[in-house]
Amino acid sequence: MKRLSLVLFLALWSLATPAFAQVNIIPTYDATISANPTVVATLNAAIAEYAARFSNNITVRIQFNNTNSGLGSSLTSFTSFTYTQFRNALIASATTADDASSLAFLPAGANSPVPAGTPGSVAMSLPNARALGLLGNSASSDSTISLNLSLMNFDRTSINPAKYDLKAVAQHEIDEVLGTVSDVGGTGFFTRPTPADHTRFASSGVFSFTTSTLATPYFSVDGGVTNLATYNQNGVGDYGDFVIGSPARVQDWAGTPGATPDLGVELRLLDVVGYNLVAVPEPATVALFGVVGVGAVGAWWARRRQLQKLAEQKV
Repeated sequence: MKRLSLVLFLALWSLATPAFAQVNIIPTYDATISANPTVVATLNAAIAEYAARFSNNITVRIQFNNTNSGLGSSLTSFTSFTYTQFRNALIASATTADDASSLAFLPAGANSPVPAGTPGSVAMSLPNARALGLLGNSASSDSTISLNLSLMNFDRTSINPAKYDLKAVAQHEIDEVLGTVSDVGGTGFFTRPTPADHTRFASSGVFSFTTSTLATPYFSVDGGVTNLATYNQNGVGDYGDFVIGSPARVQDWAGTPGATPDLGVELRLLDVVGYNLVAVPEPATVALFGVVGVGAVGAWWARRRQLQKLAEQKV
């Protein structure tokens, strides 16, 4: 009875808790950020969501600085691999239905189906390359994210409707560090398509890699059949961002004052460029596992006490 109860408890507990492997983002904060506990708490919470949702066993190091210009920006190290290496790595890391669907539209061969200037290779951030198993971890910084704190609400308790949400702005930039960026409009090294450019469609079966403001490319995981979010094409914001949505999204090309968007479709984009998305258990399911688990371990302790008393009586 003792052993059975313990085994049952451990089995249920393993179902109710996430896998140990995770995307481990290690932040370094400048003096301005470090001096504000609310800002630190919000950034730590924003970072923790990636560890909870992605099971790739990688480390990402990001320096966070306060800035007096713009809203948010990132400066990230990139590398490149052949299209064949990229495709094979995607196949090896595929874990979800979205992965399988997206891969069906990436044919074998030397060149990417994306009509980029350098289709034989794919440019990607170092964290994205790690997620795909193409690079190992490093002790060096992968990116610097700059945040204009003067324009932001530091938490979601007291919201100034004229300011922007710190958590959403930080996650927008973290998404780009991890791999949601596009090389549309790039020059030199950045004429290669990125992993995210392999999700950018003009229509069913037709990839888009143009700077034309008349184009309406969109994010799709099924070869362009379903439009999950329309990419920005105004020539002002990043091409890897989305048009401003209603409701607002984390990856919109411009923030919406007073809005508090959470990660949503962005998780699916990171999933199909190489990150292993894990499902989040329903709250009721977790609660049920917790109740049953506590009951099982409680039965184990009760049985142990009974056996202990019997032993004492025999002495």
